[in-house]
Amino acid sequence: MKLRKYFTLLCLFLLAHAAYGQGIGAADTTASFKVFGVCEQCRQRIQKSLKIKGVSAATWDVGTKILTVTYKPASVSFAQLHHTAAAAG
Repeated sequence: MKLRKYFTLLCLFLLAHAAYGQGIGAADTTASFKVFGVCEQCRQRIQKSLKIKGVSAATWDVGTKILTVTYKPASVSFAQLHHTAAAAG
């Protein structure tokens, strides 16, 4: 009887651990979109504005005017990224 209790407790612990582990290390998402700007100062301002929680990298290319952002969708939405980049201008 005691062995059965311990076995049940162990199974519950392992099940909880497996469920918890699925949320950890959620994959980052990379998105690219056009952001208009004309100079190096624009690049610095755009990239600096995206140093927010949930964004791990932001790179804007002056020539192509493409902003590439790597972010966690659970922390920040794609619409928030657009709004933040637009507000930097």
